[in-house]
Amino acid sequence: MVLAGLFACTGAALDSSATPAAALDDRIDVELPYGAVVKTTIPFAAEPGAELAVRVTWNPQAPPRYEDGRPVVLLARGSLGAGTFLTGRSMTPWVQAGFVLVEMLLPGGSDDGQASTGTFDTRGPLGQLAFSEVANWAAGATNDATGRPFGELVPDALPWVGLVGTSAGVNLTLAALGRDPTFTPGVRFVVAWEGPFTDQFVDVEFESPEFHLNPAYELGSCGDTTCDMPNLPALLAFDADAVGYTEVPLGADRVELQGVFYVDENADGFYSNPEYSWHMIAHGDTPGTLVTTPSVELSTMIDAEAERLFVDGVRPAWLPETDWLTEFWSSRDASLVIPELAAARADLPVIIAASRKDHIYVGVPDSPHVRSLTHFLQAQGFAFVRLNPDASYLSAMAGVEIDALPDNDAGDCPEWPDTTEWLEPEIGEGVLDRYAATAAALELADRVHEDNFVPNLAAPLFAVPAP
Repeated sequence: MVLAGLFACTGAALDSSATPAAALDDRIDVELPYGAVVKTTIPFAAEPGAELAVRVTWNPQAPPRYEDGRPVVLLARGSLGAGTFLTGRSMTPWVQAGFVLVEMLLPGGSDDGQASTGTFDTRGPLGQLAFSEVANWAAGATNDATGRPFGELVPDALPWVGLVGTSAGVNLTLAALGRDPTFTPGVRFVVAWEGPFTDQFVDVEFESPEFHLNPAYELGSCGDTTCDMPNLPALLAFDADAVGYTEVPLGADRVELQGVFYVDENADGFYSNPEYSWHMIAHGDTPGTLVTTPSVELSTMIDAEAERLFVDGVRPAWLPETDWLTEFWSSRDASLVIPELAAARADLPVIIAASRKDHIYVGVPDSPHVRSLTHFLQAQGFAFVRLNPDASYLSAMAGVEIDALPDNDAGDCPEWPDTTEWLEPEIGEGVLDRYAATAAALELADRVHEDNFVPNLAAPLFAVPAP
């Protein structure tokens, strides 16, 4: 199916036999070539008067995937900002697969002429609650700001939703669900694409921005939620004269900081590229406020080595105290609430999608965030946890030979050094990355619809659209 061919002319009439005309009258706009696009806002109960910008995209000219309706997914994109909407070929697989795709901007975010009001809190409690509220609306439980339930915009949408987190969106998705596992009963599955969780993984403390592996990290050594790196205290160094940088939320430019934490690999007492160094993710309680956030583990290590690292043992002014960081991460580290989520929703199926060349952990060949999350979810008691989608789904969707793909059983988990055999190979120019999360979501939607959770499928439960 080629969507550009289906929607060749802007403003082309929609097929009223596929979608009742009355439901289309109040659409704000229709954008092509993706299909029908509705832009609306959702009231944000946590902050009276605030509203969350939402975009819904689907192809009403194609028949529903199931006799009883179209599957719905809510996407949580990466970065630590407030999110952006998909564009171009990143959008096409979702519409082509037959999904009703829901996207949102977290409080304080803006994109494509839309904006979410409310307080930006770097994907903290407010951001997580905002994500959950949009999930409830997408599942048909609430109304948008004009009083319309989701089913009025998309009359043949199924009354449940799957969540898809990509990159940092994985931590947001799991943290949002875990904050109150009973708040989003309409959520029926989760897809996690190459996503960090826990403070150490979110802050990528295993490789430098140049994809240089941390010399203190031992491949395969991470546990479910922490990576000890016992040799790091002796190797940790701080060059007060070097200039580092950090990234600030809401898309602002990098900010230079005086002083760099690094590993003194040549033992000369000074930082020099490409020695391993940290770039630290930034947090602002309000936009424009700059604070850097290492993990609690790294901050605790810095405290223990402070007399050696700093003049008079005084931490740099831009580095927050460990107590502050502990509080900061306590509401953002998904691993802290996953046990509660598992206790309440062990039936929630999860597929973790990941390739051999991770989009962030490029220089860390054992993919610790992938192995750790897979094992942690399984150990907590989730009934169906699978690493990568069924080969039959991804093969058909991406146009790749099935024998070239891993086909892991649900319930199994890779160990190092065999991790790479479980991950998607690099084929073409990011071909599998474009389709892996969509294929995983399509598999889970079919499994939920058919209540079929065998560890491996011999063939797709429903036809998979070719690229």
